[in-house]
Amino acid sequence: MTNVFYGMVNAQNGTFGAAGEPGEPNSPRPSVTGPMRDHEISEAVRAFATPEGYTAAAELLADRAVLVLTGEAGTGKRTGAISLLSRLSDGGITVLPPSQTLESLADRDFVSGRGYIVLDWFGVDRWDSPAEHEYQWSVLFGCVANAGAHLVLTCDRGVPTGRTAPSVPWTRPRVVDVLHEHLRARAPGEEGTDPGGDPGVPEAAEKAAAALPDDRSLADVVAVAEGIAAGEDPQAAVEGVLRSSSRTRVQEWFDADPERRDVADATALALLHGVHERDYEILAKRLHHRLNRAFPSTAPLEGSSGRTAEGDTEKEPDRLPMLRRRRGAGGHSLIRVRLRDDGWLVRRFPGFAENGDRAEVLRQLWERYDADFWNAVESWTRTVVGHETRRVFLARGLAALAGIAFEEVHDLYLDRWSRRGDGDGRDTCVFVLWSMCMDEGLAPVVLRTADRWLSHGTPAQAETALHVWSGELGVAYPTEAFNRLWSRMLEEDAAERRLGAAQSIGTLFGSLVDRGGNGRAVLRRLDDGLLDIRRFGSDRINRTLLIIAVFSALTVPTSEPVTGGPPPAHEDDGPDDTGTGEALDGDGRSPAEPGDGPDGTAGPLAAEDGQGREALGADPAIARHLMLAPDQIPTVACLWVETVRHRPVRRLSIEALWRTLRALQRNGADAQGTARDLLLALVPMLRPDERTGFRTSFVSAVRRCAGSDPSTDAVLEILAGVFGDGTDTPTGAGAGPGPDPLTKVTTT
Repeated sequence: MTNVFYGMVNAQNGTFGAAGEPGEPNSPRPSVTGPMRDHEISEAVRAFATPEGYTAAAELLADRAVLVLTGEAGTGKRTGAISLLSRLSDGGITVLPPSQTLESLADRDFVSGRGYIVLDWFGVDRWDSPAEHEYQWSVLFGCVANAGAHLVLTCDRGVPTGRTAPSVPWTRPRVVDVLHEHLRARAPGEEGTDPGGDPGVPEAAEKAAAALPDDRSLADVVAVAEGIAAGEDPQAAVEGVLRSSSRTRVQEWFDADPERRDVADATALALLHGVHERDYEILAKRLHHRLNRAFPSTAPLEGSSGRTAEGDTEKEPDRLPMLRRRRGAGGHSLIRVRLRDDGWLVRRFPGFAENGDRAEVLRQLWERYDADFWNAVESWTRTVVGHETRRVFLARGLAALAGIAFEEVHDLYLDRWSRRGDGDGRDTCVFVLWSMCMDEGLAPVVLRTADRWLSHGTPAQAETALHVWSGELGVAYPTEAFNRLWSRMLEEDAAERRLGAAQSIGTLFGSLVDRGGNGRAVLRRLDDGLLDIRRFGSDRINRTLLIIAVFSALTVPTSEPVTGGPPPAHEDDGPDDTGTGEALDGDGRSPAEPGDGPDGTAGPLAAEDGQGREALGADPAIARHLMLAPDQIPTVACLWVETVRHRPVRRLSIEALWRTLRALQRNGADAQGTARDLLLALVPMLRPDERTGFRTSFVSAVRRCAGSDPSTDAVLEILAGVFGDGTDTPTGAGAGPGPDPLTKVTTT
């Protein structure tokens, strides 16, 4: 379960997330790629219904070691791939990014006995010849087979795979088989065996399958199985799912030919779900006016006069529309109003009656109305994009629409906004793509879009892609994100893009830490880069950019307090499953809450004040990381020394160190120990002629930044203890800034 808060929340004594055992932390949302956990694999195969052609697919995979499953979305290709690999692989399963080419896959170091999945694979390069495809496939077959591993790729039927691809069309399993397997798995008895004490399972599955329409989603089928397992009659379970189905209710609402004002209200709510009622009413009315311009009404307007057939004027009753009363009293079949306490006021927020209504409303709108309608909607969104908080809600709405009609969202919104370079449109574009990453089914689409902008887009689109990679997309694909940003930072041309990539590496680290994820490998690879890239000569520019990336990582803020949260997984020294020499995402799991802002700070999708801006004075992400990963203190100390020695960022780096120590100091004894250990590791790395200047510059930074902070004296005591003597320098609430002595003592 993922809790994402985009507005004000007052939940005293509340519990968020799935309830677990006392003291057990809630599990973060996993990243899209990386090693799968054992319970994920067992859950996928526990109630797996074998479709037609499964045996042929298993035989082909066992023979060739590589298999491509092609089929429509929602047919169970992912679960089928897990099932196939679990039968042949005893070393676990790793999910690889969909952007993998045949060449990059062949270059990987596959681990013997392990299974690999590429979900939503993009396919072969359309520009390569059939002979080239055949050669690439043959090389991949040899690499995987020689390693003793197995690889399954899944894609839609329209994706080019090459003539020699070992592909199998994947079909949806029969409804009755799905019901039977889920009922069998939930029935009492030993796991994995037929429940001998429950002979009614096959009969219940047959009855429910006969009552279910053929076009129902597998999710509805599973919901029916859950109802039967809970003791419901099969017919009652089917009727309950159909009755509560958003698809049926919303379709019936549109079939009744609602008035245009109702259509405008439903559209505005679907695209701006979560806004305050007054804002919603204002914006819904604006959309209504836009639709009236696009579709002039032949009926008289409210309060105007109409004419009878004889030509006499007949005055219409002049009544005020009571739209709010309909919603508040529950008279509207789709829209309700809920009351929320924001701490000192109870506010009204409109919403849909059921959770699935929003997506179904967007689906019905897309299937029923033509380009004139959607052009009017696009014109209306221009009045929303300029508002700092409303555009966040609009981004979530467009992300929901992208799951139904991505081409509409891309052509009318994303492509146009991404070409503008900066401003409200670019920010909203980034927010839309980040929101799409919340859906695992849409994350590959975002990856492909960002890669296309980086490779073939305008300079403004390439810059937008860097921001996308540094936030939610980077949380979903951490290894891919670091590799993209690193390669852009070191490319030979496009100086502005190189600088943006360097800053985005730091933002990526903040995004991973902000979601409770694992930023270990980001710091480790930055540290390795400092060892590999020389200070002078041809590498001088690259090293400067690397220092900027390090400085960005050490100063990027987090959107939540430093305390709390389970520690990130620690990479072991086992097999490298990333193909890059680093297990960037550790155990392959990184949670994803809303993302960092495109300006390099935690953005409106993460923590907002009343105006949608990130709250000032947020703690550095590096402080939270050190609390959860204290073993990386030597690495962080080494990185900090390099930024202190770099003259352009020296003063800012020392001030950032002060903020980090202050954040650690106010979070208990363990964090205070971490602060002391950081200084104990950092000071010996300075040369003897640098240490006095460092201490004086640090105290100077305290004077500038501390004010009346109660942790000032404690931090300075730590500094004095590290240097082994007292300090008679005043802590200086109200002391003046003064010069930076380190610039006179040290050399670069």
